[in-house]
Amino acid sequence: MIDGTKQGASPRNSVPFRNRLKKDKSRLWFSLPFPRIVEMLSSILLPSALCVLSAIFTPARAQFQWQFNNSVASTSLATCVSLPITVKPFNTSVSNSSGVPPYSMMAFAIGGTPTTTLIGTDASSLSWTVTQPVGTRLMLSLVDAESSEGGIPADIYEVAAGQTTNCVITPSTTANFTITSNITGSLATCQHWGLTISGGVAPYKITLASIGARVVTNVTLPSSDNHFTYVNRAAPGAQLLAAASDSTGRWATGTPMLATQGDWAPDKDDTLVDNLSRQVPQTPTATA
Repeated sequence: MIDGTKQGASPRNSVPFRNRLKKDKSRLWFSLPFPRIVEMLSSILLPSALCVLSAIFTPARAQFQWQFNNSVASTSLATCVSLPITVKPFNTSVSNSSGVPPYSMMAFAIGGTPTTTLIGTDASSLSWTVTQPVGTRLMLSLVDAESSEGGIPADIYEVAAGQTTNCVITPSTTANFTITSNITGSLATCQHWGLTISGGVAPYKITLASIGARVVTNVTLPSSDNHFTYVNRAAPGAQLLAAASDSTGRWATGTPMLATQGDWAPDKDDTLVDNLSRQVPQTPTATA
């Protein structure tokens, strides 16, 4: 129990986030008993502020954008086919950078194990080959050598059988490193999403990704923690995914995804929240 509310409880049974903040305007960073709650409100997944409790929040940077060439005209991706990729600056009025090579494709297999694949060192000749099993659903994100990201497409892709499946890599059936969710299906505004990591080597990193977002959001947990609770302030109508990796760079199996729901929108009562978002440093350290 945290603040008298169970993980996964309906927001109708919990105290609104902005009211809790109004009751304590004296602190920007604070800590709660285990499991720690992270109320993350980044411009990527969330419309307002960020409160990090004993965790390090690291938003990736959007410096370029990417897309498949005309060879991909649908959300179906064929196995063992080399798919050309184009990268270009995200905002030419700010920078002409198309990222720093080499580039890697992060493929988040929903309910499975994400992969990170090197796709090239020349921005003009990048390509990615699907090696996931047929039927795998993927959320994709391209990242460069400096961890800048090119954005997440607005669609979930599904792997289909190509002319061959010889390149397909069958995921390990040994689930000795997993991420699990306390709820399934949908996530309402202000609802608590509890995530548990088992196995692997701490400290762990949680990666939150949403379709159509410019970048992913990473949260590094303290070495003693394997539980993470996200209080949902994401925009309704999206698909929000959580992946986990350990200190060796290994990805956990499980990768839950939920549909965000609710009718939250900023209003005059969220002034304090908006003020907090402007004060939050990029990589804060919480203090008790």
